[in-house]
Amino acid sequence: MASPVSIGDAFLLAKLALKLGQTFTTGRKSAPAEFREVESQLYSISTALTALGDACQNNGLQLGINNTVLQNPVHSPRGNKGDDALLSMLQGCQDVLQNLEGVVEKYSSIGQPEQLNRPCFQKWKSSVKKNWKKIIWTTEGGDLAALQRNLSIHINCLDLALGVIGHTRADRMEKSVVNTMLMLTEIHTWFITNIRDNNGSGVVTSAQNTNVMHPSATEPPPPLTEIQFKISARSLRGLEVLCPNASIHPMWNQKRSECDLKNSGSHHKLFKCNCPLLPGQTAPHPFEVDSLAVSSFTFALRQTGATKSWMIYNAANRSTNMVISLVIENVLARSIHEFETSFIDVLATNNAKAMFRPGCGTTLAYITAGKSQPIEHRILNFLSDLDQVRNKVEKVTFTMKDQSYTRTGITAIKLMHYKSSTREYLSMDYVVDPKDLLPLDTAELEITYKQGSDSDIAKSILYITYKTISKRSPNSNILILENIPCAGLTTKNQESTLNGINVSIQLKSPEAAMLLQRSIQHMREELFVMSLKAPRPGERLALKLEAKGFHTDRVDMADCEISIVQSETSDDLRLIITSKDERTILSQDLAKDFMETAEGTPRFSAPTYAVQIVGHGTREIQTYKNGFKMVDFSDVRRDRLFGLGLAVLSGSGISLPRITQAKPTDQNELPGYSRFIQ
Repeated sequence: MASPVSIGDAFLLAKLALKLGQTFTTGRKSAPAEFREVESQLYSISTALTALGDACQNNGLQLGINNTVLQNPVHSPRGNKGDDALLSMLQGCQDVLQNLEGVVEKYSSIGQPEQLNRPCFQKWKSSVKKNWKKIIWTTEGGDLAALQRNLSIHINCLDLALGVIGHTRADRMEKSVVNTMLMLTEIHTWFITNIRDNNGSGVVTSAQNTNVMHPSATEPPPPLTEIQFKISARSLRGLEVLCPNASIHPMWNQKRSECDLKNSGSHHKLFKCNCPLLPGQTAPHPFEVDSLAVSSFTFALRQTGATKSWMIYNAANRSTNMVISLVIENVLARSIHEFETSFIDVLATNNAKAMFRPGCGTTLAYITAGKSQPIEHRILNFLSDLDQVRNKVEKVTFTMKDQSYTRTGITAIKLMHYKSSTREYLSMDYVVDPKDLLPLDTAELEITYKQGSDSDIAKSILYITYKTISKRSPNSNILILENIPCAGLTTKNQESTLNGINVSIQLKSPEAAMLLQRSIQHMREELFVMSLKAPRPGERLALKLEAKGFHTDRVDMADCEISIVQSETSDDLRLIITSKDERTILSQDLAKDFMETAEGTPRFSAPTYAVQIVGHGTREIQTYKNGFKMVDFSDVRRDRLFGLGLAVLSGSGISLPRITQAKPTDQNELPGYSRFIQ
């Protein structure tokens, strides 16, 4: 049996969770993809435990819960008899982490760093990748999925406990302290019940309630190799269709064997054709499709536009011994998430490794680090097609207050967006995991000039956000960007940055100015959608849970992820719901008084942005002006956790009735995106 814990042990447990997470990180090359979620969860637990230890020490609260406060004391199966809910949760966390530590010790070995000043690290044994499904990951004999559910329960409970303590710190009245004890006990009740259900007794669903619909599961997307799309080749003549019904070749990502290397004529095919054969044909597109392969410099990225498309940059054409850039279109909406995560992101990160070496960075991928900043890996995420305006920019004028600076001789213009990771990798033999990369909240409009003296500005970078204002008069060849940050780089990469700049870009024709403005609008739309589905700068993730059924009077999802994020300055809350396949995104800034209703139920009537991917990647954005009348779950456990999270974060206390119906609202809808982005 594990030894009893105290609040001070939260820091020790945080270090243990961090150590285990690092094992999953450094051992990723020899581990299955399913380990990535556990790795992320361990880092989240480490962060939460550290914050909890700090909060309890700094707050000075007596968090022991006296049984006289409780009408129905909770008896924990871990031996604490309900006299201290918080310590019981810590004890459960210790059990999970110590058991996982034993599993890691059994199935890992010590790896030697490639740099002398780096510590040794643990990596998984070679047998783990084949046999991980046979490993017992929990004390109750559960598999990896059971471990993930356990870790998710602990993360949610720790985050809720932090929310309770934070609100108590702001109000030290006796009533608030009693409320804190009641809230922690309520969280503890949810914790004990869900740990028990996760370890064998199943999940209680709303199927037990005849008044609530129990939806069928979302239709899963087809496997990666069965997703079909159109491939076109980029050339001076534009796009030339190679195959309208192509798919990923099953062997596209296999490592080449020694036999392959000896046979110079062999290569792993990138795509296969699925077009029907015509009379006399052995294959519809044998020459065009079979000759395409991955080279050492092949890179994949997303393109901006009204409909989703992707570019495969520098694919190898084995029939000509040249490289070629390809464009992929017409992926069905339900397959896009799988296509991007399993093909586009993997292909990009696999070949970015060579560019992360010092001095080898390119526009596609590079490492950046200031003198006091951590190493940052950046990979190109979105690229706007500016081929039609590349040679049509005549001059750029920068204005700040009464001063202006004009440059001519523009040789190139690019509009790009990057993903970034600041994670440190202990082994030099690493590949950046796509899940480590987070999208930046700005895009870069990069303008390059003819090279002059070393002191001249060789390149300007205009930082674009989803709020950037762009103006152009009808039939004008001038595009104006207002009040944006700009950076100037010399030929020696010396950088200077100014804020609040008005930039005037003069092109050769009104048509070219219109195309540039449209490209910027498309990029702003991408930035806007990214800001809806993830915490923005200045927001923190307060609660995250998965739901098998989330129901409203407007949107009904069978599988989704629900997050509550909180402003670090105003404590305002935002609700985010994302479908498992990311086809649907909802974002609502909760009203400050959303818990203050006569019925005692939360109100979700604030304006809500809704993003939907339909057809072959067309995106629709609208606003529900008056939010939702009703919110409900298929799983009553998730319903209760959601209610707990809202009550804790809003500071409304322990009164937590079931979420049913809010104040009636009308059905008015607005084309919300047009309101938000002019």
